[in-house]
Amino acid sequence: MFRDLLEVAVAYGLIEAALWTPQPQQSWWSFAALVWVLACTILGRKRFRSLGLGRAGFKDTLWVVPGALCVAGIMLLAAWLDGTLHPLFGNRPAVLHALFYLPWAWVQQFLLQSFFFLRLESALGSGRRGVLAAALLYSLAHIPNESMVLATLLFGLISCDVFRHARNAHALALAHFILGLAFAVTVPSSVHHNMRVGLGYLRYPN
Repeated sequence: MFRDLLEVAVAYGLIEAALWTPQPQQSWWSFAALVWVLACTILGRKRFRSLGLGRAGFKDTLWVVPGALCVAGIMLLAAWLDGTLHPLFGNRPAVLHALFYLPWAWVQQFLLQSFFFLRLESALGSGRRGVLAAALLYSLAHIPNESMVLATLLFGLISCDVFRHARNAHALALAHFILGLAFAVTVPSSVHHNMRVGLGYLRYPN
């Protein structure tokens, strides 16, 4: 229990440090967080299956992909009718932007489910409490971006609960990818500040 909580606390502290410091310090904190998470994962000696990275449970989670597509479609339609639909931010072509976002969505799901949830579930002695704790930490990491705090809390609760039953993160990463892109183009940039969090949100649009 203590080891699980220590690993969670250190990882979360390093991530928060990265979110709230400028460059070049941000890169160093991000690297430290990456090293810590990888070291804890490797030393934990969990199999791919228990980490949710194998094939087991994948079919049981596939329903989240069409579910995410339906939600994204509703978001796009509502934004189009309301006149808030807009292109992806940045100078990259939309396809390239999306390709860069896909691995980032997978990394976030790995952190949320395979790292934080599994340890919180073990430390708290309950899958349900683990779901709530992991979703709260994930949501709070998006402060002060209120729109993303709410969106990630909802997605965190649903995705962690799906993972709790099926133990597979791959389809959840695809759902994250779909919903993240939909959120980016349907919610005005003046609201989500190009989906920035931490210090970056406060310094928008710089």
